[in-house]
Amino acid sequence: MLHDELRHIVLQSYTLSFMEETRADRLFRTGLMRLTMDAVWAAYGGLMKAGGYSYRLFRAENLGYLDQSLALSARMKESRESLPEDGQGRGK
Repeated sequence: MLHDELRHIVLQSYTLSFMEETRADRLFRTGLMRLTMDAVWAAYGGLMKAGGYSYRLFRAENLGYLDQSLALSARMKESRESLPEDGQGRGK
């Protein structure tokens, strides 16, 4: 299931790379991820446990994806900002 979400994470990271992101934004995004993880675990944790998937692993994987998304977004933004202006709205 999580592997299907990777495409969504890349798209989200790309979209977020166009926005200014403050420390408060990152804290909000992390808090929202934690609340979402808890809601998903409350709804499906029994099923995941029956399949041998612990909350600890679920949490670690999801927070790892969030960290990757934040890093990918920052790298995309840095790459765009380092390009020279080409007269077509790209670059700085």
